[in-house]
Amino acid sequence: MELLGVAEIAALLGVKAQTVSVWRIRAGFPPPDLTVASAALWRQATVERWARETGRMRSDDGRGNHAGGADVA
Repeated sequence: MELLGVAEIAALLGVKAQTVSVWRIRAGFPPPDLTVASAALWRQATVERWARETGRMRSDDGRGNHAGGADVA
């Protein structure tokens, strides 16, 4: 089981860490699967499922699917 923090999620989806933080507040991002020493962590499968369901990741190739490749909050 691979656990991801905000920085790893940002890298996975091709956005800035700040964008992930905004998603947590405004975009219905799933709650952390685990919190360790006040650091929120998610299972990679949780993040990928959310990203596919919200159009932020294509299910065919796993790359981020953003308009023009720009960060989208």
